[in-house]
Amino acid sequence: VHDAAALLGAFRAAARRRASLGELVAHLDRSVCSELTEPGGPGRYGETFITAAVLDIPDEDGRVEMIACGHPPPVVLRDGRPTTVDALHPAPPLGLGDLTHRRYHVHSFPFDPGDLLMLYTDGVTEARDAGGVFYPLAERVTGWTEKDPGLFLDRFRRDLLDHVGGHLDDDAVMIVIGRPATPRA
Repeated sequence: VHDAAALLGAFRAAARRRASLGELVAHLDRSVCSELTEPGGPGRYGETFITAAVLDIPDEDGRVEMIACGHPPPVVLRDGRPTTVDALHPAPPLGLGDLTHRRYHVHSFPFDPGDLLMLYTDGVTEARDAGGVFYPLAERVTGWTEKDPGLFLDRFRRDLLDHVGGHLDDDAVMIVIGRPATPRA
């Protein structure tokens, strides 16, 4: 909770400056690094980094820009066909920027009307069934045609819980963003 609150505060500070995506990620990385070095900071628990997918999603049609920092890749669902959006040059998780040369590559991908964009934690894809099989996200959502993010999430939640036998052993979060198929009035 402390890490999330600190990262959110750093994000808000950079957003006010209208930083570019690369500047934003650099600011977030510096923020996480400074939090980890403060006496009594969260680093004392052994967590030394935060994974993130930092996205700029335009209000209207257009391409989403992303810097992937060690986080599971987004999935775009278009007409029942999922596409995993892997970054060509991913960045290290936030807080590890001092270990590498900080050059953030912005990856872009289409997010068209009618598409659903899925962002999720590793608790989703690492959820296992009774036989130890991981939840195959792209395979499971293939053919799903829900356009409403809320309806999609309801179906997803039921499917994930069915896969694991009703109980998750780790936290699992999914955010679904829909690009409306018709223009807003």
